[in-house]
Amino acid sequence: MPSAMWNRCGAPLLVTVMILGCGGEATGPGRASVASVVVTPPSASVYQGQTAQLIATLRDPGGAALNDRAVTWASDATAVATVSGSGLVTAVGPGTATITATAEGKSGTAAVSVVGPVASVTVTPAAATIPEGGTLQLTATPLDAANTPLTGRVITWSSSAPSVATVSATGLVNGYAPGTATISATSEGKTHSATITVSTVPVASVTIAPASYTLVPSGTVQLSATLRDSMGRALSGRTLTWSSSSQAVATVSAGAVYAVAPGSVTVSAAVTGSATVGTASVNVTEVTFTSLSLGTGYSCGLTASGAAFCWGRNSDSQLGDGTTASRSTPGGVAGGLSFAMIDAAAYHTCAVTATGSGYCWGRGWGGALGGGSTEDNRPTPALVSGGLTFAQIQVVGTAASCGVTRADEVYCWGGSSSGQLGQGTLGGMSLTPLRVVGGLTFASLAGGSDHFCGLTQAGTAYCWGSNIYYQLGDTVFLGSGVPVAVSGATFSQLSAGSFHNCGLTAAGTALCWGVNSSGELGRGMTSPSERSPTGVAGGLAFTAIAAGGNHTCGLVAGGRALCWGRNDFGQLGDGSKTNSSVPVAVSGDLTFVSVAAGRTYSCGITAGGTAYCWGANDSGQLGDGGTTTSPAPVRVVGQP
Repeated sequence: MPSAMWNRCGAPLLVTVMILGCGGEATGPGRASVASVVVTPPSASVYQGQTAQLIATLRDPGGAALNDRAVTWASDATAVATVSGSGLVTAVGPGTATITATAEGKSGTAAVSVVGPVASVTVTPAAATIPEGGTLQLTATPLDAANTPLTGRVITWSSSAPSVATVSATGLVNGYAPGTATISATSEGKTHSATITVSTVPVASVTIAPASYTLVPSGTVQLSATLRDSMGRALSGRTLTWSSSSQAVATVSAGAVYAVAPGSVTVSAAVTGSATVGTASVNVTEVTFTSLSLGTGYSCGLTASGAAFCWGRNSDSQLGDGTTASRSTPGGVAGGLSFAMIDAAAYHTCAVTATGSGYCWGRGWGGALGGGSTEDNRPTPALVSGGLTFAQIQVVGTAASCGVTRADEVYCWGGSSSGQLGQGTLGGMSLTPLRVVGGLTFASLAGGSDHFCGLTQAGTAYCWGSNIYYQLGDTVFLGSGVPVAVSGATFSQLSAGSFHNCGLTAAGTALCWGVNSSGELGRGMTSPSERSPTGVAGGLAFTAIAAGGNHTCGLVAGGRALCWGRNDFGQLGDGSKTNSSVPVAVSGDLTFVSVAAGRTYSCGITAGGTAYCWGANDSGQLGDGGTTTSPAPVRVVGQP
């Protein structure tokens, strides 16, 4: 017993007595005892060689958690699993172990099952035969050393001959071509295989695409053949023999047709060892053009009969030939339609028939093809919905189209970010044609990169859409969703470039406005953008004008062509690649009846209908059969 302690005034002091246990741990008044120990999770399954963390929760008689007490961990089967002082369990071998956590005489347990490694894998069925185009579900079962099925194991599948049969991540086999393939399932380094034989199925049909095609002499087209069985399933692994009904008109090798001379041939693809044959018709014709339209990396032209030919980049089916293969020579637009006008843009093309029906093809983001879909991709001409009768359709950029009807009303469709649909707002989208607000009527339209311009019967120009370079001829900087008048002149012709416009007065004076970073306005300088029409230097009288990407071309009396602006690809045609802010003559002593300007190249048509092009040619847009840039005019292939 401790002796009493007194203060200096004679009063007794309060003394707290601490009683220590044998281990020195406090057990006296104020110290709660451990009433229960709970181990979580109460059960666990652990792969051999892996670990799992257990947690012991201690509580006093009132249920409050205790966090300052020592816990002792133990395993009743250390050959199965061991446990560290912190509750970390290590799986040693297959079996079950009870893991115990003890604190102040109270214990809690958890049951730990140790799962052994995969000792083998069984695939069923071990052998099977399926037809071409058929499927078969295989099953893989991992087993331990005692041949007990194991679950939850990762299984990877593979095929020794994917051209014969493939296998999915779930073991589904697809038969593609006659032959034998070994299908294997692997889990934790153990593999088992099944032998799959794909049997031959008779070919019921051969379809060649495109089924008909028009080429110019020296032009080419790659045909493809699709083989199907009697159930319509695609077949492969067959040898095809290609032939032409007239080698003097066109030859064919592995589906690649080369046009030799005008005429018509039947191209056939026969399955070796079978009587099944597919055919396509190829027409070879010389062409002369009455009009051209140039887009971004591709060109389109019309003949006197209204036949449409396109060439150049075709990644989005903008050539309308049913394929996505680019070409460096003119090829016919599919469908056999006769058009009165055609307009090329970046990813889609539109044209109007002699009876006023509008057709578009290519990729039409935002509904630019007018077919009722927000992301339409059409490899061949498709009718614009709405039943309107058009005189002209113009396309811009990637997402919008506008057409003027025979009643001089303008309708637009597609996507708008700068007001190019003319619906009064900068944004919006329409899958079908909507009339431009304002009630104006127009005789003609011109489309730029993201703006449109229209010319009234009286010669007044109106523009709408983006105005970041003042291409609307107005000070509304951001853009306008309604047509705004271009002040300062009336015009007889109007052409829209990417971010600038040019027009001709009745007297042939050329006036341009918009961006001028490369001298495309022809003012003799690369001054800032012009808000209103400004005269082209030199005082020339033009008979035609065409605005392109960052350059402009025009014709003067006698058919001489002059161009000005950017020239890094030779798009001015003067034999150099030097920019010019004043008109320079196109080389070659050629005379033209019309001129066209694309984004980085230009073309002209002579009085005889022969087309010549110059500038960039990375996708074959010059039509000369190659892809070499030319700063001087080159003749488009296939003309008499």
